Amino acid sequence: MEEAVRYVTLALAAALAGLLIKRQEPGLALLVALAAGIVILTGLWQMLNVLIAFVKELTAKLAGLEEAVAVLLRVLGIMLISKIGSSLCKDAGESALALQVELVGNALALIATIPLFHGLLALVGSFLAG
Repeated sequence: MEEAVRYVTLALAAALAGLLIKRQEPGLALLVALAAGIVILTGLWQMLNVLIAFVKELTAKLAGLEEAVAVLLRVLGIMLISKIGSSLCKDAGESALALQVELVGNALALIATIPLFHGLLALVGSFLAG
């Protein structure tokens, strides 16, 4: 939780500094935002490394469920990409386009889960038949 507070505080401080500086030096305001963004993305990279290590460990422990883990990761990736794309569209003032990106992301996430549903139906069918 402390890390979240730290990164949000950094982003808010950079945004506030950018607003104060923007009137006098727009280029410097951009540099402040870029510097804060680099610090935040560096922290994100470290967090992703921890997450990747966990997923590898989880996959090893759940032998035989690699397909389910792959589907879960695919869905998470689709949702993150959709969220980022939607936020960028909203920032550009294109709220209708942002909604469309979100809808496409949701549809793709549902489509990605179809193999899991097929496996579940086959499992239920085998229980009912046997």
